[in-house]
Amino acid sequence: MDNLSFEAMSSPPTLSEVQVPTTKILIVDDSVCDRSTYVRYLESEVDHSYEIVEAETLEDGLELWRSHRPDIVLLDVKLPDGDGLELLEALNGEYTDQRLPVIVLTGQGDEPTAVRAMKLGASDYLVKRDVTAISLSISINLVRDRIALNAKLAESIQQKEELHQHLQNRTNELERLSERLALSLKSGSIGSWEWNIIDNIIYWDERMYEMYAITEQSDRLHLYDVWKNTLHPDDRQLTETLLQNAIAEMKTFEAEFRIVHPDQSIHFIRSYGIMVGSDHAKKMIGVNFNISDRKQVEEQLLRTNEELIHATRLKDEFLANMSHELRTPLTAVLGMSEVLHKQLLGSVNERQQKALSAISKGGRHLLELINDILDLSKISSGKIKLDLNSVSVQNVCDSSLVYVRQQAFQKNIGIYSNITPIVNRIFVDERRIRQVLINLLINAVKFTPNEGQVSLLVSVGCGEIWEGEAKVPSQFKEQNLPMILFQVKDTGIGITPKDLRRLFQPFVQLDSGLNRQYEGTGLGLVMVRQIAELHYGQVAVESVLGSGSYFTVALPYEMAEPNLRSLEPVTPFSKPIAKSKNAISPLILLAEDNEANIQTFKTYLSAYEYDVILAKNGVEAVEMAKDHHPDIILMDIQMPVMDGLEATRLIRSDKNLAKVPIIALTARAMQGDEELCIAAGASEYLSKPVELEQLMGMIGRFLDV
Repeated sequence: MDNLSFEAMSSPPTLSEVQVPTTKILIVDDSVCDRSTYVRYLESEVDHSYEIVEAETLEDGLELWRSHRPDIVLLDVKLPDGDGLELLEALNGEYTDQRLPVIVLTGQGDEPTAVRAMKLGASDYLVKRDVTAISLSISINLVRDRIALNAKLAESIQQKEELHQHLQNRTNELERLSERLALSLKSGSIGSWEWNIIDNIIYWDERMYEMYAITEQSDRLHLYDVWKNTLHPDDRQLTETLLQNAIAEMKTFEAEFRIVHPDQSIHFIRSYGIMVGSDHAKKMIGVNFNISDRKQVEEQLLRTNEELIHATRLKDEFLANMSHELRTPLTAVLGMSEVLHKQLLGSVNERQQKALSAISKGGRHLLELINDILDLSKISSGKIKLDLNSVSVQNVCDSSLVYVRQQAFQKNIGIYSNITPIVNRIFVDERRIRQVLINLLINAVKFTPNEGQVSLLVSVGCGEIWEGEAKVPSQFKEQNLPMILFQVKDTGIGITPKDLRRLFQPFVQLDSGLNRQYEGTGLGLVMVRQIAELHYGQVAVESVLGSGSYFTVALPYEMAEPNLRSLEPVTPFSKPIAKSKNAISPLILLAEDNEANIQTFKTYLSAYEYDVILAKNGVEAVEMAKDHHPDIILMDIQMPVMDGLEATRLIRSDKNLAKVPIIALTARAMQGDEELCIAAGASEYLSKPVELEQLMGMIGRFLDV
């Protein structure tokens, strides 16, 4: 549009002019002279500055109006392309105010044009020949003031509407709260009351009458007696005493009591009340809760807990019996296979040796499964109590590695260990931590192909600073806590990311293919994690399929106190040496009722030239101990007539037998069994099936053989 122009009518700004308000003016006039005059008049003002947009035609004026949105329009009536008042008609659809910010300018001062302009909403009407700088300024200021007034009015109306809406919202919210409160009081069986103590006037709400099953509202002066009479006879005195004490001491009243309804049904009430007012205007206000449903739930929970305790006791008894029933025949299986393997009953050929090895291996595997199931059950039920002591890290690791060296040798797997020299002792349950390491090492050897390598690495550190060869998982670095890491690294088959998530679920092995190739119950890693957590530790796994795995057990690391009991180095039991023909054979009393175990023990003990006498129950064991004064007693715990615990106590009560070593043998092997045996007077405790070499080593120590 060649006939459009834009001018900013302001001098270079000074400090005072920066604060001058600016008004946008649209001048629609086809006369260049008139437009220049208006611009000059506006420029002469010192109190305002203006941005001026000019248009020569009606069409251009409408376009500039829509694009620039001016504050005020100076509109000529006679335009080349139409009547200027048509602009007023167009603006009427966009303005809600009665008056448009338009000042109509005309060369002819005819009254009909003026009337029409004002009816269409023009703010003012000026005849061009009468326009001066002052009159134009006055007219513009009037329009500007009206615009400001309308803006304030609109703002005031909006604030009023917002305030009204806020008030309405708050009213609605209070109504909803009131409804919810009423519903809560009703659904929650809550009644409210107020007691004017001086006048003995009590006010109850509707819920109180329902709660106490009073159908007709009693006289407020007698409501106290009504309330007192509904109290259960066994609760009446205590409840009234609590209430009177609260009043006398101006304290909160709080009581739980039973009430008796007219139909003789009993209900439980929880009551709260607070004192308000002065001595001359004492009041107590409060609420009552009907807690009968909660009491029923509590009673049900008590019954359920009792049933759970009973079920747990039955489970423990079942596990103890299962342990006994499985371990007892295993004692004979493993014991006799060891007797035959050592050729104590005569020579065996190579094929027979292999068969005996298979029997022994199968029996030991069955024993491991039994132990895993029992241990998992004890840990899951929270019945494992850690025997925490200062433990040599070197001894724990060495004794764990000894357990797997033979299996690794058979597969030609290299065993490597590295323990950082700055660590010496830790405060843990030595037997449980050894169980963790053995489980991890057995798995590593099991899943590592021939010619592979298994490593046991121990590191200590915190954050980014670590000593040792273990690969520290990032999660342990981020925790920034002092830790000791036991890491078992292998070059085995590895684990997929999908299977890693299932790794620590009980009775789960990774796939049916593995189940067919590798034996096991899937309990070992579950116990590893649970034992670590009992020590406030964690377990992390990193693995690459086909390359191997890193299993890391992280435990809190603190230096053990020097005065704590230290762990003696674990050494294998020595094999007793056969006695010379002239030596006097020690006498061993064997208290055992299982024939297969009797045969196993007698065969093995006799092979080392011990004299064995037999008792098949506790009564016989006590009598034979008194009659024969044996050098050592092997005492089975579960026997008919009298059990081994009672027999041990009776033997210990005889001063002549007080120092005779008694080795308790039991197939129960449950938590606390060892403590029971030692408390009864046993010198040592072994769980069946017994390692015969271990038994012989223990006998040798007692007899100084």
